[in-house]
Formats: sequence, C-alpha cells, structure tokens
Amino acid sequence: MRTSVSEAARVNVLPGFYDLPGFRAVEANDPKFLSAYAEYIDARGYSEDYLTHVREIVPRLAGLLYAELQGAQLKGACVDVSNAFVRMLEEERIWAYAVGGGVTVTFPRASRLSQSHLAPIAQTKIAAGHMWVCVPPFRVVDITLPIQGWSAAKEAYFEGFVIQESSMAATPTVYEILDVDLIAEFQLLNGRLPQMKDIETMAAHIFPMMERFPAFQVKQWRLLVKYVPVNFRASDEHLKDLEVPILNGKRPEEIYQQSRV
Repeated sequence: MRTSVSEAARVNVLPGFYDLPGFRAVEANDPKFLSAYAEYIDARGYSEDYLTHVREIVPRLAGLLYAELQGAQLKGACVDVSNAFVRMLEEERIWAYAVGGGVTVTFPRASRLSQSHLAPIAQTKIAAGHMWVCVPPFRVVDITLPIQGWSAAKEAYFEGFVIQESSMAATPTVYEILDVDLIAEFQLLNGRLPQMKDIETMAAHIFPMMERFPAFQVKQWRLLVKYVPVNFRASDEHLKDLEVPILNGKRPEEIYQQSRV
C-alpha cells in the first residue's frame, strides 16, 4: 500500500492526491488506506521556505475559520470544519490531513474541574468522538475544541483554537476511547470497569492505527489536551462543492475567499 501511495505521489505531488482515481479505487476496498496518505505527509521532507509559508498561512486561515465558528456557535461541527479546513489548505498547496479519535482535556488542579473526554467508541456506533487536523510542522490544529458545549466554568479556560508544533508522548486510557455511557454499561454487565484488553475485543481495528499514530498531548493556555488518533477522513468534495459547514450564512469557499482579500 505504501508503494501505491509513493506511485501516486510521483504522478501528482500536489496535496490532495487522494482524489486520484487509482487511490480512490484502492480505498474503496480498504477504508484504512487513507492512513497511508497521512503517513506520506508525516514522512515528507519540507523546505524552510515551505515551512515559513505554512507558519504564515495556517494560523491566519485557522483564525478566520475559528472566528466564523465562534460567531455561529455551531457546536459539534468538528468533522465538517476539519474537512473544510484541509480543503482550504490544499488550495494553498499545503499538506494536511484530518484525524479522528479521542480527546481528553485536563483543567488546572486549582480549578477543581473534572477531566472532560470526547471518546470515539459509543454504544450505538463507532465514529470519531472528535476530529482535528495535522499540518506539518503543526502536530495539531484543533479549531473546534473550544466550541463543544462546555459548561461555563470549563469554557472559561479556552482562549482560542488549539495550535501546537511541539507535543509530548502520551498513553491512551479506556476513557479516551470508550464513551462514558458505554463504560457504565460494561460495568453493569460485567461487574468491573473495562480494560484495554476488552477494547481489543470491541474494536480491534483501532489498535494497529494507534501503534502507527501514537497518542500525544499538548499544553495550551492552562490546559493539557491529550489526543488519541484512531482513524482518518477526507472529504469526497472539493472546496468549491462543499455545502457544510454553513457559518453565518457562508459556505466554506466563501469563508476561504475572505482570507484572500
């Protein structure tokens, strides 16, 4: 599979080559193949001129999208916003991919606020509990985390979107992967809390992904945010065709055009 990605890259070295028919044909039979695109982006070499370009464009474009999201107060839009952001970056010839998985936010001890988890595996379905974007050299650009329906006390600790180049290694826990309702259900049925070995039975497919893309954590403001990647997504539509998210009456392409004025 990595060979196929390398071949695709030689045909078209521009960001977004996962749109190529050959790539899509392989992905149709193996949804996990999109992770090879992410591996390719992580393994690429980048010139200093390119990195300067990324460091100039990414915070500005993310800030614009965050401002629109904040104005709209559209909660739970991480998938649509992340997909739109990746497509915007591709217009700027910037390599990026959207990552889905679990997130834990740890608040300052003095706040006496409990940790908050957004877990990817729930009772009724297996889907990303949260989604963010990787844009080398930025390990994480998370535009939507501050707008997730936090309590007023917790919301006060978010001072903008998450953007970090540096990160620290982290070990995933059951709480980053299983939704709290699913944990409670397991405990009721089994008389104990679930362990990682139980998750291997519930969702074995995520473990190879977590090995290839390890959990990490970043410090921002007074928060510690842990990310546990479990899958990847890419929009089937180009920026000009995206209809969501609609933020303050504007489609993604209209928001992107604001950045070019």
